[in-house]
This record gives sequence, C-alpha cells and structure tokens, in this order.
Amino acid sequence: FDEKDFTKLRPPDTLLSIVCSTMAHLANPWIVYYGFEPTEQNRAPQQTLSQLMGWRAQHADLFVGLRPAAPVAVLVSTVSRNCRGTPLTPPCLRELRSRGVPVRAVSDRHANADTLADVKVLVAQGVPCMSEETATHLASWVRSGGTLVADDDTGWYDDIGRLRPASGLLRALGLAQVADGVAAVGAGRFIPGGIGGGAAARVLKQHAWWVDVDEQRPWEIVPYASADRHTMVVHLLEHAESARDNGALSIPLPSTGGAEAVEFLSPLAPAVPEPRWQAEERALHLSLSGLPRYGVVRIRLR
Repeated sequence: FDEKDFTKLRPPDTLLSIVCSTMAHLANPWIVYYGFEPTEQNRAPQQTLSQLMGWRAQHADLFVGLRPAAPVAVLVSTVSRNCRGTPLTPPCLRELRSRGVPVRAVSDRHANADTLADVKVLVAQGVPCMSEETATHLASWVRSGGTLVADDDTGWYDDIGRLRPASGLLRALGLAQVADGVAAVGAGRFIPGGIGGGAAARVLKQHAWWVDVDEQRPWEIVPYASADRHTMVVHLLEHAESARDNGALSIPLPSTGGAEAVEFLSPLAPAVPEPRWQAEERALHLSLSGLPRYGVVRIRLR
C-alpha cells in the first residue's frame, strides 16, 4: 500500500518487483490489506497481485520442498550490526549479482557443516564480531575443502563486541596475520582482503552462471534443488524496469547424468519461447529469449 495513503495500493511495477523478489526467495508475500477502495487507480495493482499469487498457487512445486543450491554464500551477522554498526546486508551481495554469481545468505549463528554442505565459496564481509563457535565451524568447513573469502577485520571482536588481541577466525584456522594471496588450510583455502582482490575475483568468476554478464542490468539468480535431487529450480529476477530480453547461462549440474528436460515458466509471459539447451555430463548450457522480468527454469535431471 501507499504509505502516505492507506486507501491506495502501490503502482503495478512497484508491486511486481516486491512480490516477485519475495517469491524467488520462497517467502510468503506480506500483503497488508486495509480494504482498498474499488477505484480505477487500485484496479491494476489488484490485478497484478491476483496474477502473481494465482500463478504461485498453480505451481507449488516451484516453491515448496526445495533447498538452496547457490554455490556462493555470504555471512550475515546481526551481532556485528548491533555492536559495530556494520550493514546487515553485506554490500558485496550487489557486486556478486552484477558478476552473474548465484549467491545466498547464511546467518553466522547457523553457519555449520549442514548449512554450508553445498557451498563452494563463503564470503565474510562486515563480520568483525564472531563467536568462537562460529569461527570453529568455519575453520572446519574450510579444512574440508571450502574456500573462505574474508575482509581483514573479520573475527577481531567477540560476540559481545569486545576487541580481541588477534582475530578469532585466524586463530581457528591456525594462521597468523595473513598477507595478500591464498593460504591453504587443510583441503580448503583462505583468501584475505575481501572480494576486491585478484585471487578472490578469479575464484568467484568460476562460479558465475551468466555467460554474457550485463553489469548495468544484472539478473539475480536464485537456484534450488528438490529434496530427491532429481530436479533443479532456478528463479531468475531482473530488478530494473528495463529488463534485458535474452541471455545465456551455464549451469553446473549436481549429477553426471545430465539433463532430461528443461522448461521456462513465468506469470508475466505465458507464451515465452522454449529455451534452447545443450547438456553435458556436469553442465547445462541454456539460451533464453523473450525474457520477462521474472521467471523460473525447471530442469529435470536424469
């Protein structure tokens, strides 16, 4: 609704961006309804809401029983926000999306072997406060083969904001102060200096799914896998109003059998051309045309 006038809904384009973003992240849209007047001004926004929510109800398998499958994750720290004033949403999220990298958020309080099981690269930005338990979990994940990219202030404060004599994260990793570059830790890697360094950029580029990245109009990629791992569901979301209408993706597949079928579905364009695709053992090369601002690629695996 319009915050200055509770009798008016927001314009359709604004509602489209808000609700599609919510749907792509498998959250239920929070629609506050004050009994809007049945005016001409509210008719189009109401039709937009009905169209989106009706489509969601008809395609429940695109939203229910799925687990995150983005290969890159960023840590989110409420403690660092509360104690040190860092942004709750790491600024690197926008940068990673502009590079065509699928990314998910993981709370530092829940970062462990289970929540990071499918994560290849973890980025810690704006996490100066970190508990010993979290540092231990992250160090164990790195030693098992993960790649951790961290800003230089990561873990220098404890979980109530007290400055440590040394970084708790580095101590858990068994490292002294690390210079620029890559430090091997067990089967994994630790990369200091954040995502701006050359080593981090090279690693992250390996996980970009968009073949033809448009940094001025980046699409957000939100991938999921079904519980039985026989299906991948990839939500594609363009936040700009002037959406690009075509693109090519290279999607890593979790199994060696390749893809059996690929389809593109959208509440905004029911007649989108069928995607052109070519499957290899561990990757799917996909070309899309006539793209609306939001849609879902469903991949059935062999």
